[in-house]
Amino acid sequence: MVRRKTSEGFARVMSKVLKYLVMFVVIYYFAAAAFVFGRQLFTDKGAAPAPGMDMTIEVTKNTSIKDFAKTLEEYGIINDDKVLWVESFIYEVKVVKPGTYTFNTSDNGEKILKVIKSEGKTDEEETTTE
Repeated sequence: MVRRKTSEGFARVMSKVLKYLVMFVVIYYFAAAAFVFGRQLFTDKGAAPAPGMDMTIEVTKNTSIKDFAKTLEEYGIINDDKVLWVESFIYEVKVVKPGTYTFNTSDNGEKILKVIKSEGKTDEEETTTE
Protein backbone atom coordinates (compact mmCIF):
# COMPACT_ATOMS: atom_id res chain seq x y z
CA MET A 1 0.00 0.00 0.00
CA VAL A 2 2.81 2.41 0.89
CA ARG A 3 4.63 1.62 -2.35
CA ARG A 4 1.48 2.29 -4.34
CA LYS A 5 1.06 5.76 -2.83
CA THR A 6 4.72 6.52 -3.42
CA SER A 7 4.58 5.51 -7.06
CA GLU A 8 1.33 7.47 -7.59
CA GLY A 9 2.93 10.54 -6.01
CA PHE A 10 6.04 10.13 -8.12
CA ALA A 11 3.92 9.82 -11.30
CA ARG A 12 1.94 12.93 -10.35
CA VAL A 13 5.11 14.97 -9.74
CA MET A 14 6.73 13.76 -12.97
CA SER A 15 3.63 14.63 -15.01
CA LYS A 16 3.70 18.17 -13.56
CA VAL A 17 7.42 18.48 -14.30
CA LEU A 18 6.86 17.28 -17.86
CA LYS A 19 3.95 19.69 -18.32
CA TYR A 20 6.04 22.65 -17.13
CA LEU A 21 8.98 21.58 -19.28
CA VAL A 22 6.80 21.44 -22.40
CA MET A 23 5.32 24.86 -21.55
CA PHE A 24 8.82 26.30 -21.10
CA VAL A 25 10.01 24.93 -24.46
CA VAL A 26 6.94 26.30 -26.29
CA ILE A 27 7.26 29.75 -24.67
CA TYR A 28 11.00 29.83 -25.39
CA TYR A 29 10.42 28.91 -29.06
CA PHE A 30 7.81 31.64 -29.58
CA ALA A 31 9.88 34.23 -27.69
CA ALA A 32 12.91 33.48 -29.86
CA ALA A 33 10.82 33.70 -33.04
CA ALA A 34 9.30 37.01 -31.89
CA PHE A 35 12.76 38.38 -31.10
CA VAL A 36 14.12 37.48 -34.55
CA PHE A 37 11.05 38.95 -36.26
CA GLY A 38 11.29 42.16 -34.21
CA ARG A 39 14.98 42.51 -34.96
CA GLN A 40 14.29 42.17 -38.69
CA LEU A 41 11.46 44.66 -38.40
CA PHE A 42 13.42 47.40 -36.66
CA THR A 43 16.89 47.11 -38.19
CA ASP A 44 18.02 49.39 -40.98
CA LYS A 45 19.64 46.67 -43.06
CA GLY A 46 18.67 45.74 -46.58
CA ALA A 47 18.89 42.32 -48.17
CA ALA A 48 22.45 43.04 -49.37
CA PRO A 49 25.23 45.30 -48.12
CA ALA A 50 25.74 48.69 -49.79
CA PRO A 51 26.10 49.56 -52.64
CA GLY A 52 23.78 46.69 -53.61
CA MET A 53 22.22 46.23 -57.01
CA ASP A 54 19.41 48.27 -58.61
CA MET A 55 16.36 46.33 -59.73
CA THR A 56 13.32 47.63 -61.57
CA ILE A 57 9.90 46.20 -60.76
CA GLU A 58 6.76 46.70 -62.85
CA VAL A 59 3.61 46.83 -60.73
CA THR A 60 0.22 46.22 -62.30
CA LYS A 61 -3.15 47.47 -61.12
CA ASN A 62 -4.78 45.75 -58.11
CA THR A 63 -1.47 44.50 -56.67
CA SER A 64 -1.76 44.07 -52.93
CA ILE A 65 0.99 44.91 -50.47
CA LYS A 66 1.31 41.21 -49.66
CA ASP A 67 1.77 40.21 -53.32
CA PHE A 68 4.20 43.09 -53.83
CA ALA A 69 6.26 42.00 -50.81
CA LYS A 70 6.37 38.41 -52.10
CA THR A 71 7.62 39.67 -55.46
CA LEU A 72 10.33 41.74 -53.79
CA GLU A 73 11.39 38.69 -51.77
CA GLU A 74 11.54 36.53 -54.92
CA TYR A 75 13.83 39.07 -56.61
CA GLY A 76 16.07 39.29 -53.53
CA ILE A 77 15.31 42.92 -52.75
CA ILE A 78 14.04 42.07 -49.24
CA ASN A 79 14.69 39.11 -46.96
CA ASP A 80 11.19 38.46 -45.61
CA ASP A 81 7.85 39.43 -47.14
CA LYS A 82 6.07 39.29 -43.79
CA VAL A 83 8.37 41.97 -42.37
CA LEU A 84 7.57 44.38 -45.22
CA TRP A 85 3.87 43.59 -44.86
CA VAL A 86 3.93 44.49 -41.14
CA GLU A 87 6.01 47.61 -41.88
CA SER A 88 3.33 48.70 -44.35
CA PHE A 89 0.94 49.01 -41.40
CA ILE A 90 3.50 50.98 -39.39
CA TYR A 91 4.17 53.43 -42.25
CA GLU A 92 0.49 53.50 -43.26
CA VAL A 93 0.96 52.26 -46.82
CA LYS A 94 -2.33 50.74 -47.89
CA VAL A 95 -2.00 50.39 -51.67
CA VAL A 96 0.71 49.97 -54.26
CA LYS A 97 0.26 52.36 -57.15
CA PRO A 98 0.69 50.74 -60.55
CA GLY A 99 3.86 51.76 -62.32
CA THR A 100 7.58 51.13 -62.50
CA TYR A 101 9.71 51.22 -59.37
CA THR A 102 13.48 50.97 -59.01
CA PHE A 103 14.82 49.56 -55.74
CA ASN A 104 18.28 48.71 -54.54
CA THR A 105 18.99 45.44 -52.75
CA SER A 106 20.58 47.48 -49.94
CA ASP A 107 17.34 49.45 -49.33
CA ASN A 108 15.57 48.76 -46.06
CA GLY A 109 11.82 48.34 -45.70
CA GLU A 110 11.26 51.94 -44.61
CA LYS A 111 12.90 53.31 -47.74
CA ILE A 112 11.00 50.92 -50.00
CA LEU A 113 7.68 51.90 -48.43
CA LYS A 114 8.48 55.61 -48.70
CA VAL A 115 9.14 55.13 -52.42
CA ILE A 116 5.85 53.27 -52.80
CA LYS A 117 3.93 55.89 -50.83
CA SER A 118 5.24 59.06 -52.42
CA GLU A 119 7.94 58.82 -55.06
CA GLY A 120 6.71 55.98 -57.26
CA LYS A 121 6.24 56.98 -60.89
CA THR A 122 3.02 55.72 -62.35
CA ASP A 123 2.44 55.24 -66.08
CA GLU A 124 0.22 58.36 -66.16
CA GLU A 125 2.93 60.53 -64.56
CA GLU A 126 5.55 59.29 -67.04
CA THR A 127 3.42 60.20 -70.05
CA THR A 128 2.63 63.68 -68.73
CA THR A 129 6.29 64.50 -67.99
CA GLU A 130 7.52 63.51 -71.46
